[in-house]
Formats: sequence, C-alpha cells, structure tokens
Amino acid sequence: MLIKSLQKINILLINFIYIILLISIPIFFSIFLKTNNVFELPKLILFKILVLILIFLLTEQFVFQADKLRIYKKYKNYLIFLSLVLLYFAFHTFFISINSNLSLFGTYDRLEGTTSYIYYFLFFLASLYFFRKQKNIKLAFFVMFFSGIIASIYAIMQAWGLDPLNWSESTQLRATSTFGQPNNLGSFLLLVVPFGVYFIVIFKKWYLKILFGLGVIINLLALFYTYSTASWLGFIGGGIIVLILFLLLSNKKFRITNKKI
Repeated sequence: MLIKSLQKINILLINFIYIILLISIPIFFSIFLKTNNVFELPKLILFKILVLILIFLLTEQFVFQADKLRIYKKYKNYLIFLSLVLLYFAFHTFFISINSNLSLFGTYDRLEGTTSYIYYFLFFLASLYFFRKQKNIKLAFFVMFFSGIIASIYAIMQAWGLDPLNWSESTQLRATSTFGQPNNLGSFLLLVVPFGVYFIVIFKKWYLKILFGLGVIINLLALFYTYSTASWLGFIGGGIIVLILFLLLSNKKFRITNKKI
C-alpha cells in the first residue's frame, strides 16, 4: 500500500511540475532583478531547474514501475536519432570547435550551447511520459492557451500605454509582453491560437465556445500590436494551409459518404 501511495504521489508531482513548466516559462521574466538579460536568461534557468526536477521524479517513478519504460521503447528510433545528434554536438564541442566553452554554454544572450540541447532532450523524455494519456494532451493545450492569454493581456496593456513597468525602449510602439521582443511574442501567439480554436470546435456548450472565442480574440489583438510582419505572414499562411486541408478532408469525407449511400 505504501509503495502504491508513493507511486500516485510521484505521478501527481510529475504532472504538477510539468504543468507549472508549461504555464510559467512563457510569462516568467526578471521583474525585480534587472540585469542585461531580463527575459531569455531567467526563462532558461527556470526551465532547467524544472526539467531537472522532472527527471528526478521520473527516475523515482521508473524505480517504482519499471514497466513504464515501454513508453520509450515505442519511440526508440526517435530517441536513438536524437541521442546521436547530441553525441555529434558533444564531439564537435570538445574536439572540433575553436571555442569549446562557447559551444558548450552558448552566448550570454541566448545560451544555446550543447548543454541547453541536452536539457531539451531531457524535456522531450519528460513530455513522452506526460503525454502518454490523452487527457494530458488536452490539459497541456489548455494550460498553454491560458498562459498565452496572460501574455496577451500584458501586451495589450503595453499597447494602450498601461504598462506598469518602465523599460529602456517603448513597449507602446510594439508590444513585447513577457518575451522582450515582439517577434518572439508573435511566434508564441502563433503557437497557442490554434489551441483556442481547437477548444471552440470540440466543446459543445455555447458559453465555453464564447469564452475560448474571446481568448482567441485577445491573442489576435496582442498579435496585431506586435506589428510583426513575419508573425502575421505566418498566421495568414498557416490559416490558408489549414483551410485547404479542411476543404480536402471535407471533400474526402463527402466522397466516402456518397460511396456508402
């Protein structure tokens, strides 16, 4: 009984930390401790801390339930490929790069060195475990959409001159929200807007459709205030592709229905 209770607690902690990661990384930045890197560095540090906690909890879970490893056996080809990519990065970092330290840790602004890619790989392992259940996928969509609404509300406040924080550059001309860069904000909003549309489609109750519809409008308004040409082109291009796919699938479904008749 004790072991089963520990297993349940461990699973709850894994799900909790994963959700905290999804909702906090997009909206987290250094508010009180002003440094030369207010956005990317704090996000990445928090990301690495949460990933390490997830990996620790996952290791405990595998001790409790070794059979859970079958999740990774299903994706072994992808894991082998990614492991080879990381080995190549490591080999390049230590034996080929003219600046091993820079290759290992990356620049101060981005920190996109080999160590960061290792953390991305560990996060991928945690994601495979978290998404083993269908309900967790919908939960992740909802959490990220909610996080996008928070970032969007702050972006709208900036555009309307209601930013409570003082920045060296005007955020009223181009909203940056919790990302510090309008293009980065636009890229994130392009990711979360489809989640809102998804919930509008799947939910049957009208008030839920209206609620998520308002959320999508808030996201699109924030996207507009980024004044990011690339983001809007991505939105329009993605919308065209989705519309084409929808028409093709609808036509295919119509043909199948006619054949059955």
